[in-house]
Amino acid sequence: DRSPSRGLGDVYKRQDSKRTFTREEVLDAYTKQNGICAICSMEMGEFGEHIHGDHVLLYKDGNSTTPDNCDAVHASCNVRK
Repeated sequence: DRSPSRGLGDVYKRQDSKRTFTREEVLDAYTKQNGICAICSMEMGEFGEHIHGDHVLLYKDGNSTTPDNCDAVHASCNVRK
């Protein structure tokens, strides 16, 4: 599948079918970030459902849902952006 044309020079990637990060991937990102939200830079507290995985390089731009592309963020920060 190819994305619709956006102009000359654009390079399109195939999007993977996996859209969301596993809880294990989010926990790994949370641990690497020492519990600090990648969006607001505040402490996130104990790991739980209020912590989401966010794509560093955007999924909508064709980037993968892989552990190296995951940031841990507050759910509230994630929905505001």
